[in-house]
Amino acid sequence: MPPSPDDEGGSAQPAQSSGEWGQAAPKEGVRVPLTMPETELRALFARMGEGFFVAEMVRDPGREVLDFRYLEVNPAFEDLTGLRADQVVGRTGRALFPDLPDWLFETYARVAEGGAPARFQIEVPSLGEREYEVRAYPAWDSTGQRFAVLFLDVTERRNTEASLRERKARLRALFEGMFQFTGLLTPDGTLLEANQAALAFGGLTGEETIGLKFWDTGWWVGTPESAARLRAAVAEAAGGAFVRYEVEVRGAERNAVIDFSLRPVRDERGAVVFLVPEGRDITELKRAEAALAEKEGRLRLAVQGARLGVWEFDLPRDCWRLDARALAITGLDLPAETWVPASSPVLHAWFASIHPEDASRRAAAYERVLRQGGETFETEYRIPRPGHAWNWVAQQALVVERDTRTGAPLRLVGVARDVTEERDMQAELERLVVERTRELQEIQSRLAHAERMQALGQLAGGVAHDFNNVLQAVQGAAGLIERRPADPENVRRLARLAGEAAARGSAVTQRLLAFARRGDASARPMDVAALFGGLRDILRHTLGTGVVVRVEAPADLPAALADKAQLETVLVNLATNARDAMPGGGVLTFAAGTDIVERDGSGTAGGRPVPATLLAGCYVRLSVSDTGTGLPLDVLARATEPFFTTKGEGKGTGLGLAMARGFAEQSGGALHIESVPGRGTTVSLWFPCAGQAGASPLENTDDAAVEAVQQRRVLLVDDDPIVREVTSEQLETMGYVVLPAGSGPAALALLDAGTRPDIVISDLFMPGMDGVMLIREAHRRRPELPAILLTGFATNAAEIAVDGALSGSFSMLRKPVTAEQIAERVEALLANATAGDRT
Repeated sequence: MPPSPDDEGGSAQPAQSSGEWGQAAPKEGVRVPLTMPETELRALFARMGEGFFVAEMVRDPGREVLDFRYLEVNPAFEDLTGLRADQVVGRTGRALFPDLPDWLFETYARVAEGGAPARFQIEVPSLGEREYEVRAYPAWDSTGQRFAVLFLDVTERRNTEASLRERKARLRALFEGMFQFTGLLTPDGTLLEANQAALAFGGLTGEETIGLKFWDTGWWVGTPESAARLRAAVAEAAGGAFVRYEVEVRGAERNAVIDFSLRPVRDERGAVVFLVPEGRDITELKRAEAALAEKEGRLRLAVQGARLGVWEFDLPRDCWRLDARALAITGLDLPAETWVPASSPVLHAWFASIHPEDASRRAAAYERVLRQGGETFETEYRIPRPGHAWNWVAQQALVVERDTRTGAPLRLVGVARDVTEERDMQAELERLVVERTRELQEIQSRLAHAERMQALGQLAGGVAHDFNNVLQAVQGAAGLIERRPADPENVRRLARLAGEAAARGSAVTQRLLAFARRGDASARPMDVAALFGGLRDILRHTLGTGVVVRVEAPADLPAALADKAQLETVLVNLATNARDAMPGGGVLTFAAGTDIVERDGSGTAGGRPVPATLLAGCYVRLSVSDTGTGLPLDVLARATEPFFTTKGEGKGTGLGLAMARGFAEQSGGALHIESVPGRGTTVSLWFPCAGQAGASPLENTDDAAVEAVQQRRVLLVDDDPIVREVTSEQLETMGYVVLPAGSGPAALALLDAGTRPDIVISDLFMPGMDGVMLIREAHRRRPELPAILLTGFATNAAEIAVDGALSGSFSMLRKPVTAEQIAERVEALLANATAGDRT
């Protein structure tokens, strides 16, 4: 939109053109004489600093739009446009400057027709990013189409004004935002300016405050003393001093305490011309300081009550300061609350007196704070006390100041506390805990043994029955062999029957040893189906004729990983509980299956719920079910609690199910009980899978064909002549050369005489020198000599021998043992020894 012409020059009278520039004849007979000669006029316009041109309005015949033609231009026009007069005169504005706006031509037309002079500002892109101030006047002629224009480049002035406006806005923003309260005073205290924050706080306006004396503005909480103090401060600042103090001011909604100051402003001659009042609201700060002082007071009381000593460490100065209690705790002979260099003899000697075991730990704690960026420091150390005693001191500290540039710690503040009594009490408590733990372990061991013995007692009748059957078969077969020596076929058959009966007896004794906790206690892969079969054979005579024992185990069941002896005890106890729950008889079922637990949040395996404690993986599930009376819900909820029993006084320990659950969980599995009153109970146990179905190689002692061996020299030691003779003949039939000895000293005499057997096979229990002592003495003579211990009863000495089996040159076999089993173990040990020689 074009700017509106201003009223400069008043109304113009149209004039008739004389055809020459500078001469004008008024229209309608009105004529204004020209008093200045044309030559003087031209000289005047030539010297003008403003651009000047005279033009006449024309109409473009092709486009029928307004235009104007240049008739005269002055030198300033040429300078401002960069065009010479001969390039301009006679040409039109649209031809020279195509980017002139249409409103400009309309404005010039109105002026040329005798309208009022026009004044406006315009930018012409074709002349660069410049702004011009333009004044257009009518030039009176007979046609009414001419006009004169004065124009000036005002770009720099515009930029300067814009810069001044911006600076003023910035100063105003600074004035408003620098302080919460600020203004401007004359040296006599008259208020010239106040920022909006100050006015708004007091609920005042500039009209009612500007021009008043500063102490009469209504901000101040009025007391004669405060007014006098303010007048004195103004006078002091007017004299050139910087004045600062705290004062209370009145607000529209609340009063406030401000940090008030008066700053003098001087002119170039050094005279004070203004005073700048500045204020910062410190009300909350004062409240916080008061609250902090109160907290510090309470903290001092708490520190005193807790018997804490306070200390500081100034790192740049390398100085320490301790209060009286800290000095008493540490035993330092220094003045309280006084900075002492760390290099002082007293501190140096004190540092050196710290217990050697604690000094490095304390130094490392300081290092983490001083060198590694730590924020807190905490340590305990011992310092000497008279009488060769040690006192324990606990120190804690916090970095409270750091270098703003490097982040290095500058000051630590901490506390010290004498914890000697606590340490002594802790040591006593630890001793009591160790003692009590040992007692509890002994009690638990006795209870576990008692539980096992209870199970053993339950088995006693069935074991005696089975063992008598074994003895009957062995004795009968031996008598028949003795009476029929000339019948080889019957002798072999009877010998085989006697061997099978002896194997059954061996299995019985091994189970008895396991139940008595005399076997190896470790988790091993086991064939669950075979385990169930063995228990069925024992329990069918133990539980009574009214209880039918069933076994349900699939052929492809993987081996379970658990301690066999403990598992057998658990299963026997569960079977005994099931029998008690079926006083009129019933069915006891041992069942097994495989569960693959996939953790999806539901705790299921193949759609079947499993205990939530089981991790993802493969598990063998063993269950013992009965058709008895079942358990009520309240009893079921407490069934696995230690010492909880429903059998009555003296009839149960209440540890059976608790130990079963603990055993299953310690083995990486779980236990779960399901019961319905009147319909029976099922106890399920889960154990991790150890491999594919079938017997584990660790338990596979089936008779197997042993390949013929080369002539191996075996030193066989046993104090029982019958066992020694039978074992010798067994080994000789396997192809070994046997060197028999009836005692440990006799065996050592053979070694000392130069006999060089390939392996030693010794009984564990012999009078005088047992098998372990013999093997140790033999190894002193020949460290590489392999050895095998034979025993029918395991003790601590045998357990030591079992540990030795891990070395590859030391092993143990339990009696009774076949020749094939001895040969297999001999070949394994000799193979290991040969492999060791090659390496």
